[in-house]
Amino acid sequence: MQLAYDGELSTTHLLQYGVPQGSVLGPLLYILYTVDICHVVERHNLRLHLYADDCQIYISVAVGDVTSAVQNLAACITDVNKKASIR
Repeated sequence: MQLAYDGELSTTHLLQYGVPQGSVLGPLLYILYTVDICHVVERHNLRLHLYADDCQIYISVAVGDVTSAVQNLAACITDVNKKASIR
């Protein structure tokens, strides 16, 4: 792969993996890659919003439940990181 910017070319680098932009495989591979995160978030009773290359994990709680919600969110993020490191 080579990048062009402002009339200059980068050095050539061999790509081992990738999906061509606009490929019909792109959305399918994205879903397969992110389905695990959905399961992890559901186990923690949190909400998940996926859009393009963005992922948001969130929860809505009463003011008195903020401490437990933060702990739950932190545990969820830890589990997501564990799942990602297995790949």
